Amino acid sequence: MKRVTLDHLSAHLGLSKFSVSRALSGKAGVSERTRRQVFEAARQLGYDHPAMERGGMPGKKLKLLIPRADSVSSQFWGEVVAGAEAEAVRVGFDFSVDLVTEDSNSGSLVRGVSGLIVAGRRSRGLTEQYIHGDLPVVLIGHQTPFEKVDCVRSSSWASGYMMGKHFADLGHRHLAYFTDAPEDKARQERFRGLRDAMAAVDGATTVSYPYVPGSDAVAALRKSFAAREVPTALFGATDLVAMTIAWAALEMGLKIPQHISVGGCNDLPVAMHIGLKLSTVRQPTRDVGAAAIQMMDWRLERARPGEAPRQLLLQPQFIPRESTGLPNAVALGRALRSSRVMAVAG
Repeated sequence: MKRVTLDHLSAHLGLSKFSVSRALSGKAGVSERTRRQVFEAARQLGYDHPAMERGGMPGKKLKLLIPRADSVSSQFWGEVVAGAEAEAVRVGFDFSVDLVTEDSNSGSLVRGVSGLIVAGRRSRGLTEQYIHGDLPVVLIGHQTPFEKVDCVRSSSWASGYMMGKHFADLGHRHLAYFTDAPEDKARQERFRGLRDAMAAVDGATTVSYPYVPGSDAVAALRKSFAAREVPTALFGATDLVAMTIAWAALEMGLKIPQHISVGGCNDLPVAMHIGLKLSTVRQPTRDVGAAAIQMMDWRLERARPGEAPRQLLLQPQFIPRESTGLPNAVALGRALRSSRVMAVAG
C-alpha cells in the first residue's frame, strides 16, 4: 500500500503544505474549521503523523464560567450548562466549566482560553470582569444597553406575556407577581411581559411583590391580599417561588385553583412532583446552552474582525396544568374572611 505523504494530503484538500502542517501541529495561522478538515482527511487517507497517535485534533480551549451559587442552587442553570457541554463536544471544542466565587483568581481561570461563555445571574456581580475582558465572550443572559458582547437567552418578556395572556383569557383581572430577586433583569422583564399582556384588559391591575427565599411566605401573600384590588391569580418569578407561594395559600386554607390560581416559570421537576400540577412556562434551557456554543463557533471562525455583536432570543413554551382556573372573587373573599391566618393578621 502506497504511503500517504504531506503532498498527497495537501493536494487532496486543496491546501498548501504549510497550512496542512500548521493545522496538524496545532499552530496558529489556520482556522479551527480548516484544522478539523485536515484531521478528518488525515484519518480517512491514513496519513501517519504524531498528532493522529495522540487521538485527536488540538482544538481551541473554551470555558464556561458561572457563579457557584447559580450552579449549585438552580436546576435551570444546570440544564443550560448541560446543553452547552453536549454541543461543545459535538463541535469539537476543548471545553470545561468553572464555578466563580468572590475568591476566584481571574488570571488562572482564563489562562490559555480562546473564548468564554458566561452564564448565571448578573445581579450577583461576579462575572462582570470576564464579560468586559479581552477574550471573545458569549453571554447567556441579558446585555446592558450598548454592551458590545454576543448574547443568547430565552425571552423573559415572552414568559411573562404568555402567563398574563393565559390569566386574562380565563377572566382574571387582578394579578400579583412574586419575585425572589427584584434587581434581576430577567425577573423584571418577566413582570413587564405579564403587565403588557394585561394592559388590554379594562380595569386590570398587576402588582409586583418581593419575596425573600426562606422568609415567611404567608406574610408575603397576606400583603398582596390586603391590597385594594385583591388578586385572583398569582405568578411566581420561578417555579420554586410559585410553589412556595402556593403552599402558603394552602396553609391559609385556600384551594387551588377554586379560590386562587397560581402559575410559575421554567418548568422544573418541582412543577410536577410536589402534588400540585403547576401551570408554568417551559424555557428552552438546553437549546440556550447549545446556541451559546454555536455563537462562539461563529465568532471565532466566521465573524469578520470587529463585526457587531449578535443577539439570539429563543422563545419559551406555555404549559397549562391544574393550578390555574376561572376566577371566583366571591369564593375567594369568603375564604379569606374565614381564614385563621387573615383573622390573626387583622
